[in-house]
Amino acid sequence: GGVAEGYVFDSGAEFIGDNLRRIIGMLGGEVCYCEPGTGNQKPHIEAFFGVWSKEIAHMLPGTTFSNIAARGDYNSEDHACLTLKALDDIFSRWVKEVYCERIHSSLNTSPRMAWEAAQNPMFPPRRHSLSELHHHFLRAFTAPAQQGRLRHKSLFWTGPAVAYLANREPKAEKLVVFYDPSDLGKAWASHPSYPE
Repeated sequence: GGVAEGYVFDSGAEFIGDNLRRIIGMLGGEVCYCEPGTGNQKPHIEAFFGVWSKEIAHMLPGTTFSNIAARGDYNSEDHACLTLKALDDIFSRWVKEVYCERIHSSLNTSPRMAWEAAQNPMFPPRRHSLSELHHHFLRAFTAPAQQGRLRHKSLFWTGPAVAYLANREPKAEKLVVFYDPSDLGKAWASHPSYPE
């Protein structure tokens, strides 16, 4: 529905990757951490997954249930038959028709009604297209341009923009490189002084 102002993680920076921290910052959010031993400071999403587990996951064909006793003689492999699309449809319908419509004790209303009450026509939620989201979730690293190439671990990318960006004033020791780990055939580079 929009970009949150704050994202709360477990009690240490080791629980959030650098890439996710960078993405949240680019979207205008802040990262903060729970104090040690205070799990209640972030219960909402954990409660959601608990409800998902009880109301949906273990009701689907092919469930393995939460333990062997709960499974009984149910053979999950014989019943596993959902495609990812079917699972996505089931999840979408459940969120929209069940989860967002029921009264939540912490809200004292339904999530849909709370969302509608919080809307302000002067400040509508910021929405992102699929291509914008894809851009935000690219991995990033910095690398020196060496012989017209950019290197990251054992990967190399090259192109005419590499030399151009490397020689653009003010000269940068390293360029910022973005890539999609599921499609390593291309990468995008930018000069740190000209992120566009």
